[in-house]
Amino acid sequence: MTRPAISSFASAYRNDLGSDAEAQASKTLKRTTMMLVGFTMLFVYSCVLTLSPAELLAAKASNLPILSVFAERTDSAVFSWLAQMVAIVAICSSFFGLYMSTREGQQGMIESSCVAPIIAAIRFIMPVYATKRVASMRQYEFAANIFSIVMGTIAITGFIASQLL
Repeated sequence: MTRPAISSFASAYRNDLGSDAEAQASKTLKRTTMMLVGFTMLFVYSCVLTLSPAELLAAKASNLPILSVFAERTDSAVFSWLAQMVAIVAICSSFFGLYMSTREGQQGMIESSCVAPIIAAIRFIMPVYATKRVASMRQYEFAANIFSIVMGTIAITGFIASQLL
């Protein structure tokens, strides 16, 4: 059984609107998607059109965000502060989006009992295995990875023990 990433939204619409929920949810999702894409594209186009191609290439070569380039170009502390705030908001929104979708997905998957050890293996053990086997990931091989292996083993063992007892 899988759950959509927007399951809370869909459930609330289903409870409130009954049989009309799917049409209303589609309409709402379409509007919010258009607003998000429109806002993002407006920001991207305004940044690209504000900077010269040479400045864009220099920013890419220096791995600088656009707002940092604006700050250097205008000698304004506002852009430096704004760049940090945008980064913090982006990181927080990414975290909450990932956290909430993972939590909802787990709630749906835990209903089928054989999925829990697979989730534990994917989250705890596979990343450590990848740092050992994938050449480009060897830079992330640390002694602290042992903690991840131990926690994954405890999670899997605890699940198996709970099913057997």
